[in-house]
Amino acid sequence: FYSYLNSIVAIISRIPSFKKEYQSLTLLNIQGNKDYNEQRDKNEIDSKDVSKLIDFRPEEIKKRLQTIKTIEDKLLFGLYTLQPPRRLEYKDMIITHETDPQKLR
Repeated sequence: FYSYLNSIVAIISRIPSFKKEYQSLTLLNIQGNKDYNEQRDKNEIDSKDVSKLIDFRPEEIKKRLQTIKTIEDKLLFGLYTLQPPRRLEYKDMIITHETDPQKLR
């Protein structure tokens, strides 16, 4: 909601005939940003997001790898959890079943 409100406030701020609406929406927008920042600063995990978190202790990663069925999924999970974080390091990676090195070039 507040991301839409930011856009609306930015647009009507340039229209002189909407000065009254701009003032009202600006106050609402400021309060919304304040509420959002307070919530974010608490650094609490929402109950619906708890299941999305990954425990990065090596023994927990190994347990989780045991539950993954396909080799491709295991590969991706291992790359992103067992290696130090990198940005876009694997963006050009292609997963293949090809074993002939000449065909991989």
